Amino acid sequence: MANVLFLNGLEDSNRVLIRAVGPRGVAYELHGSIDIHEDLRHPQLKKHLVVLGDVTGGLPQLPRPDVIFNCITDADTSTKALHLAMQVIRQHPGVPVINRPVHVLKTRRDDVAAALAAVPGLVVPATQRIRPTAQREVLDAIAAGPGYPVILRSAGTHGGASMLLLRTPEDAALLDRIACDGSEYYLIRFIDFASPDGLYRKLRLVFVGDQVFARHLLVSEDWNVHASTREGLMAARPELCAEEEAFLTTFGPTHFPPLAERLAAIKQRLQLDYFSVDCALLGTGELLIFEANASGNALRQKHLEKHPYLRPVVQKLRVAVQDMLLREPAPDA
Repeated sequence: MANVLFLNGLEDSNRVLIRAVGPRGVAYELHGSIDIHEDLRHPQLKKHLVVLGDVTGGLPQLPRPDVIFNCITDADTSTKALHLAMQVIRQHPGVPVINRPVHVLKTRRDDVAAALAAVPGLVVPATQRIRPTAQREVLDAIAAGPGYPVILRSAGTHGGASMLLLRTPEDAALLDRIACDGSEYYLIRFIDFASPDGLYRKLRLVFVGDQVFARHLLVSEDWNVHASTREGLMAARPELCAEEEAFLTTFGPTHFPPLAERLAAIKQRLQLDYFSVDCALLGTGELLIFEANASGNALRQKHLEKHPYLRPVVQKLRVAVQDMLLREPAPDA
């Protein structure tokens, strides 16, 4: 039996998304944390959840766990909760920690780009964080930094809805869609990763301890690739689902060995235990890195009924995470 303490946290804004209110209580979502504890159901795991936030009264004194899993994952939006998590961890010296907050704090997109830029075999787009108060500041930052074409996205977001692609200075009118009020944005140099057939393919690789798993291969007609393509292009073209299934099935023996050294370098630089990397495999054999952080819950899948080949992928990941928590890890210093 392993007593696992899961740490979630409020965003720095102290906002909570209420999804439903009913007889069983309030269903809420904490942006900036992952709810992986809900997807772990092993009988030998005893789960304890604490939500940390910017409140008065000090931290509770908690019973000593066997393992601490820090599920506060967003270095842009949840810095206060991550520092509180450090305090909780200090209450339990020697207890193993999954995803130490000090390492999560180094996973802002610009920090990750800097950490991975020198890894051979990786293509890491130049990335800059800005806080514009006028559109001209954005244009000046692009000219002095990543250059065109460039992606502009809100900091602290991980979906595809918060991004603009400016291909040339003539696209400046697109900046009318954002608030130049001092909010944080990222400028990310856009590298076209279309395959020879004109389609865009995005991989997600998940790191669990010392293992790496292929989580998905999404194929889209648009550069902004996200899971909805399974209900669109991939649903209309079954051969693309077959391509994804083949990739997920053969990743270990076929694709992993040539990538192993590069993936080990990513893990060594980020120092995380559970995280994912979104990337594309270029025709040159290089990996184009889109993002690398702990903000994805790889055990959650909306498409299992329509795409049953995803089920064993999720199950393998669940077993790997549970094994990571149940084995006797070496105590942290």
